[in-house]
Amino acid sequence: MTNQFLGADPLDDSITQILMENAALITLPEQGVAVKYGSICEQFVLVIDGSIRVRLLTNTGRDVTLYHVHPGEACALTLSCMLSGEPFPAEAIAESEVVALSLPAADFDRAMQESHSFRSLVRKKFAQRLAKIIGRIEQICSPAIDCQLARVLLETNKDEAQITVTHQELATELGTAREVVSRHLKHFESNGWIKLNRGKIDIINPKALKNICEETNQGNSH
Repeated sequence: MTNQFLGADPLDDSITQILMENAALITLPEQGVAVKYGSICEQFVLVIDGSIRVRLLTNTGRDVTLYHVHPGEACALTLSCMLSGEPFPAEAIAESEVVALSLPAADFDRAMQESHSFRSLVRKKFAQRLAKIIGRIEQICSPAIDCQLARVLLETNKDEAQITVTHQELATELGTAREVVSRHLKHFESNGWIKLNRGKIDIINPKALKNICEETNQGNSH
């Protein structure tokens, strides 16, 4: 069950093998809270199935998606908090039913101290996630909402002509206001690229949506 997380990285010492074998299998219901804001991280969680959204609620009331934790991925903030002892600065919510392996903090600390392969694996996962977080911050700070929105629509549709998503869900994903998303979606619709329905969006011209990001990238390169 740990193969998705481990990938091609071998666990060549006995202590890590024992820790993986003894980790508890847990499940979280859809919309269940995986980690509460301000809580102390007492478990190292490896997602096997499902998805967790890590979000930040700002002082102005904005709900900003920092990143998603999919099967085989680690939560960078959980790793950071377990290593530092600091409380969790965000909130982690199960986007669907989640199946995961849970490793107690004491065993995690022991593995980090005594297992070179486990320590290297954790560092690798942390570095990978940190790079994605930096990219996410760049997206949030970028004024190119059209490109970001087009990208999310294309990633969500997965070759399906119609996707089920609300304006608020898109706004949460992009870290912006629902009104901003609605305005840009109306612009897309007026150009014939999409068709808006209640809680659903028909992707009519995916090529035009791809062109938005290409034009934005070309403009940023000048």
